[in-house]
Amino acid sequence: MVLLRQERTGVTRADGRIDARRFTLRPTVNWLIDPIVHMLAPDTTFFVQPGAPPGLVRFDGPRNFAGQKIRIE
Repeated sequence: MVLLRQERTGVTRADGRIDARRFTLRPTVNWLIDPIVHMLAPDTTFFVQPGAPPGLVRFDGPRNFAGQKIRIE
């Protein structure tokens, strides 16, 4: 697994917008098999609000058996 730091962005909630940084967790095996793995296993995206400890961590992605997108807050 590799954790990639992405751009600064914002997360829109019912009470407004929260500044956050996007992280992507991507499965890796080796340079030859990685393109096939990336087609089969999707990336996972996390949004983390800056602070100590992080004030907001959001998960967004297909992580249930039916393949439906879920959001945990």
